[in-house]
Amino acid sequence: VVPVRGKVPATPHAHLDASSDPEQIGALFAAAGGVTGIGARMGARLDDRGQPIGKPIIAPEIDVKTGATVEDFYRIAGVRMGDYRTPTMRTGGGGWRMICYVPDDAAADYGDFHVSPGIEIKGDGGQVVLPPSVHPDTKKRYEWVPGLEPWNVDVAPIPALLLDRIRAAQALTAQDGRTACNGGQHGQYDLQDLRAMLAVIDPWSFGYDTWVKCLMAAHAGFGDDALPYVEA
Repeated sequence: VVPVRGKVPATPHAHLDASSDPEQIGALFAAAGGVTGIGARMGARLDDRGQPIGKPIIAPEIDVKTGATVEDFYRIAGVRMGDYRTPTMRTGGGGWRMICYVPDDAAADYGDFHVSPGIEIKGDGGQVVLPPSVHPDTKKRYEWVPGLEPWNVDVAPIPALLLDRIRAAQALTAQDGRTACNGGQHGQYDLQDLRAMLAVIDPWSFGYDTWVKCLMAAHAGFGDDALPYVEA
């Protein structure tokens, strides 16, 4: 874990300073000023040589401000509410966040990206804020859902259907997304394809110039009909 101010790590090297050693954690908090909460680095823990150990941890998050609901998550994940038990919190912004792990046989690089509008996966190298931190805007605390606190339930594996969806989203981002940005064949995609691509592409994964090319390609292919999708 790592101390945070708002949502930002309060250490010189951000989430790279995160530690699981109690003495080191105490030193980080003692050295930081204006701490408002606790952050956790996603992915596998690293040993002294920087090598990953244990099972990678990821955090699916439901952003209710987008209209997404916790029911949407369970539907996409293919599990029934109440049956899937893993540490779960309400965020200070009113959303939901779960902590789960990736199976050892899942050979993929899990960064931060969306698997559906309003449902984001915080993956390897990402950072999440934990209870009882205070949200910088709402001033409300992050809170564990009663009965789903980490001292009451074990961290569960990510649901298999959601894992499949993550892999599909990554493949679409790596293949179709970059094909669209670099000029696919005319008529190869329709507006629904465009919407699906934009839903899973991480807006921070490309530079400004590349995004301009993407938007120009979308407008060239679909005209003004593409604007509601790319502006969203």
